[in-house]
Amino acid sequence: MAEFVHTDFNQCVFIITLDRPKVNALNLEMVKALQAAFKQAAQNAQVRVVLLRGTGDTFSAGQDVYEILKVEGESYRMHMLETYNPLVVQIRQLDLPVLAEIRGTVAGAALGLVLACDLRIASTDARFVVVFSVLDWHLIRLFHCSCLQ
Repeated sequence: MAEFVHTDFNQCVFIITLDRPKVNALNLEMVKALQAAFKQAAQNAQVRVVLLRGTGDTFSAGQDVYEILKVEGESYRMHMLETYNPLVVQIRQLDLPVLAEIRGTVAGAALGLVLACDLRIASTDARFVVVFSVLDWHLIRLFHCSCLQ
Protein backbone atom coordinates (compact mmCIF):
# COMPACT_ATOMS: atom_id res chain seq x y z
CA MET A 1 0.00 0.00 0.00
CA ALA A 2 1.18 3.54 -0.62
CA GLU A 3 3.01 5.57 1.95
CA PHE A 4 0.02 7.85 2.64
CA VAL A 5 -2.78 5.26 2.73
CA HIS A 6 -2.72 2.51 5.33
CA THR A 7 -4.97 -0.53 5.63
CA ASP A 8 -5.78 -2.76 8.54
CA PHE A 9 -8.14 -5.68 9.05
CA ASN A 10 -9.70 -6.16 12.47
CA GLN A 11 -12.68 -8.40 13.31
CA CYS A 12 -14.33 -8.27 9.86
CA VAL A 13 -13.68 -4.51 9.51
CA PHE A 14 -11.35 -3.40 6.73
CA ILE A 15 -9.93 -0.02 7.76
CA ILE A 16 -8.55 2.43 5.20
CA THR A 17 -6.72 5.40 6.72
CA LEU A 18 -5.57 8.56 4.95
CA ASP A 19 -2.26 9.63 6.46
CA ARG A 20 -0.59 12.50 4.64
CA PRO A 21 0.53 15.22 7.04
CA LYS A 22 -0.65 17.93 7.62
CA VAL A 23 -4.18 17.83 6.20
CA ASN A 24 -4.38 14.55 4.26
CA ALA A 25 -4.46 16.40 0.93
CA LEU A 26 -5.16 13.90 -1.84
CA ASN A 27 -2.67 13.33 -4.63
CA LEU A 28 -2.52 10.86 -7.51
CA GLU A 29 -0.52 8.35 -5.46
CA MET A 30 -3.19 8.38 -2.75
CA VAL A 31 -6.05 7.98 -5.22
CA LYS A 32 -4.36 4.94 -6.75
CA ALA A 33 -3.67 3.55 -3.28
CA LEU A 34 -7.32 4.07 -2.32
CA GLN A 35 -8.42 2.21 -5.44
CA ALA A 36 -6.08 -0.65 -4.54
CA ALA A 37 -7.32 -0.68 -0.94
CA PHE A 38 -10.99 -0.86 -1.93
CA LYS A 39 -10.12 -3.65 -4.40
CA GLN A 40 -8.28 -5.51 -1.63
CA ALA A 41 -11.34 -5.17 0.64
CA ALA A 42 -13.63 -6.49 -2.11
CA GLN A 43 -11.44 -9.55 -2.65
CA ASN A 44 -11.28 -10.55 1.03
CA ALA A 45 -14.21 -12.84 1.83
CA GLN A 46 -13.83 -12.16 5.58
CA VAL A 47 -14.51 -8.43 5.22
CA ARG A 48 -18.02 -7.39 6.28
CA VAL A 49 -17.62 -3.61 6.36
CA VAL A 50 -15.11 -0.99 5.16
CA LEU A 51 -14.20 2.03 7.30
CA LEU A 52 -12.64 5.08 5.64
CA ARG A 53 -10.98 7.62 7.92
CA GLY A 54 -8.23 10.21 8.13
CA THR A 55 -5.50 10.79 10.68
CA GLY A 56 -5.04 13.97 12.65
CA ASP A 57 -7.48 16.83 13.01
CA THR A 58 -8.58 16.82 9.36
CA PHE A 59 -10.28 14.02 7.46
CA SER A 60 -8.93 15.50 4.21
CA ALA A 61 -8.49 18.94 2.70
CA GLY A 62 -9.32 17.48 -0.72
CA GLN A 63 -7.16 17.62 -3.83
CA ASP A 64 -3.59 18.80 -3.38
CA VAL A 65 -3.75 21.95 -5.51
CA TYR A 66 0.03 22.05 -5.87
CA GLU A 67 -0.08 18.71 -7.66
CA ILE A 68 -2.65 20.04 -10.15
CA LEU A 69 -0.56 23.14 -10.81
CA LYS A 70 2.43 20.92 -11.71
CA VAL A 71 0.51 18.95 -14.33
CA GLU A 72 0.94 20.47 -17.77
CA GLY A 73 -1.52 19.95 -20.57
CA GLU A 74 -4.21 18.29 -18.44
CA SER A 75 -7.35 20.04 -17.33
CA TYR A 76 -8.77 19.62 -13.86
CA ARG A 77 -11.86 18.14 -15.48
CA MET A 78 -9.76 15.40 -17.12
CA HIS A 79 -7.96 14.81 -13.84
CA MET A 80 -11.33 14.28 -12.11
CA LEU A 81 -12.57 11.95 -14.86
CA GLU A 82 -9.44 9.81 -14.64
CA THR A 83 -9.02 9.70 -10.86
CA TYR A 84 -11.88 10.59 -8.54
CA ASN A 85 -14.78 9.54 -10.75
CA PRO A 86 -13.54 5.92 -11.05
CA LEU A 87 -12.84 5.87 -7.30
CA VAL A 88 -16.34 7.10 -6.44
CA VAL A 89 -17.86 4.52 -8.80
CA GLN A 90 -15.69 1.82 -7.22
CA ILE A 91 -16.92 2.77 -3.73
CA ARG A 92 -20.56 2.83 -4.85
CA GLN A 93 -20.31 -0.54 -6.60
CA LEU A 94 -18.62 -2.29 -3.68
CA ASP A 95 -20.81 -5.09 -2.35
CA LEU A 96 -19.91 -4.09 1.21
CA PRO A 97 -21.14 -1.23 3.36
CA VAL A 98 -18.62 1.63 3.44
CA LEU A 99 -18.57 3.92 6.45
CA ALA A 100 -16.76 7.26 6.66
CA GLU A 101 -15.47 8.30 10.08
CA ILE A 102 -15.25 12.08 9.87
CA ARG A 103 -13.26 14.19 12.28
CA GLY A 104 -12.37 17.76 11.43
CA THR A 105 -12.63 19.16 7.93
CA VAL A 106 -13.58 17.27 4.80
CA ALA A 107 -13.30 19.43 1.69
CA GLY A 108 -13.41 19.37 -2.09
CA ALA A 109 -12.64 16.03 -3.70
CA ALA A 110 -12.61 14.34 -0.29
CA LEU A 111 -16.21 15.42 0.18
CA GLY A 112 -17.05 13.45 -2.96
CA LEU A 113 -15.41 10.36 -1.46
CA VAL A 114 -17.31 10.79 1.80
CA LEU A 115 -20.60 11.24 -0.04
CA ALA A 116 -19.93 8.02 -1.98
CA CYS A 117 -19.87 6.09 1.30
CA ASP A 118 -23.03 4.37 2.51
CA LEU A 119 -22.90 5.93 5.96
CA ARG A 120 -21.09 8.98 7.33
CA ILE A 121 -20.38 9.25 11.03
CA ALA A 122 -19.25 12.76 11.92
CA SER A 123 -17.76 14.06 15.16
CA THR A 124 -19.03 17.30 16.67
CA ASP A 125 -16.02 19.14 15.20
CA ALA A 126 -16.66 17.93 11.63
CA ARG A 127 -16.86 20.59 8.93
CA PHE A 128 -17.97 19.98 5.36
CA VAL A 129 -16.52 22.38 2.78
CA VAL A 130 -17.79 22.51 -0.79
CA VAL A 131 -15.21 24.10 -3.05
CA PHE A 132 -16.29 25.63 -6.33
CA SER A 133 -14.50 28.14 -8.47
CA VAL A 134 -16.34 31.08 -10.01
CA LEU A 135 -16.35 29.22 -13.33
CA ASP A 136 -17.91 26.17 -11.69
CA TRP A 137 -20.72 28.28 -10.25
CA HIS A 138 -21.28 29.89 -13.66
CA LEU A 139 -21.52 26.46 -15.30
CA ILE A 140 -23.87 25.19 -12.60
CA ARG A 141 -26.18 28.18 -13.05
CA LEU A 142 -26.04 27.81 -16.84
CA PHE A 143 -26.80 24.08 -16.65
CA HIS A 144 -29.56 24.60 -14.09
CA CYS A 145 -31.21 27.32 -16.21
CA SER A 146 -31.00 25.25 -19.38
CA CYS A 147 -32.67 22.32 -17.57
CA LEU A 148 -35.58 24.50 -16.51
CA GLN A 149 -36.40 25.65 -20.04
